[in-house]
Amino acid sequence: MCALSNANTVEEDASSSGLAPIAFPEATNSRSGVSVEYVHDPTGNKKWYLFRAIYGRENMAADILTAAGIYTYIPKRLEMSVVGGQKKKVLRNLMPSLLFAYMTRAEADTCTRDIPFLTFYYDHFHTENGKNPPLVIPANQMHNLVLATQSHNENIMLLHEGAYTFKSDEEVEVMGGAFQGVRGRVIRAGRQQRIMITLTGLGSIATAYVPTAFLRPVCQKSI
Repeated sequence: MCALSNANTVEEDASSSGLAPIAFPEATNSRSGVSVEYVHDPTGNKKWYLFRAIYGRENMAADILTAAGIYTYIPKRLEMSVVGGQKKKVLRNLMPSLLFAYMTRAEADTCTRDIPFLTFYYDHFHTENGKNPPLVIPANQMHNLVLATQSHNENIMLLHEGAYTFKSDEEVEVMGGAFQGVRGRVIRAGRQQRIMITLTGLGSIATAYVPTAFLRPVCQKSI
């Protein structure tokens, strides 16, 4: 159960919890974008829900969910800021007010009920019983998002229509560097070659510059 009294950040010890993390980077807390260890649910009951936190409280919401043992992810990037009269790089949320969490639908409903500043981000492309359902991000897209943003590279960018051009229609995979493992389409944005990844129902982001030497086509299996 989610409760406001659980707002303190909790750092889980995977060795004592018995949970085996897979694929995603070691977890810490909302200040670095991730929380407790990600463990894939083989039953399929848990899904990646997207939430909107009003008043910019997504970090607070992430800490509450972390304390409840729920894996959360907030994409972040380094940005230049003036702190105490000096310029320094600080971590800022790439998608302000948004929070990804891996949980069951029952847990998601409980959290939106118990956390007054947390609401579902709805899927406006589909309807269920005449209403838009909560947006669920496919696991492979979430994995791609984490790989693309875990470095907190300052040149990662949100993409807006008309701000980029495609260089290729085929899917590629990054084979080296900070974005190793990322899959997407090659684009040109901000005068640089980048890889675009798409989150269905939400939008797209682009990595920082990726050299052609790091790319290989993803072979599509014939049906």
